[in-house]
Amino acid sequence: MDTRSANSGKEGSRANLFFSAPLGLVVPILAVFCALALAYLFQVRNSWSQRNQLQLQLAELRKDLPRTQIVNMKMLQLSRDLVALGKRSLLAQGIVREFNIRVDASPAEKKK
Repeated sequence: MDTRSANSGKEGSRANLFFSAPLGLVVPILAVFCALALAYLFQVRNSWSQRNQLQLQLAELRKDLPRTQIVNMKMLQLSRDLVALGKRSLLAQGIVREFNIRVDASPAEKKK
């Protein structure tokens, strides 16, 4: 029974070590911990705000995507027509040269 009382005495002294530590040591550690926790909370809040802004911008871009794809296809068709017409027309050749129009194969045609 002596060993139990000796062990419990050691454990009790270890548990009391934190509470008996000088306030000069505990207070700065708690202050640093609180400052780090507060800084982390601000970072999380800012990240959440940025995420919401990005989601709003993505929604706006998705709304405009079909119209943009249609305009892009029309421009590609017009460019091809202008390059083809440039073989017969000096005016079309001048426009092609002035704006440096080159018609590359579309990604679907490159795969074939």
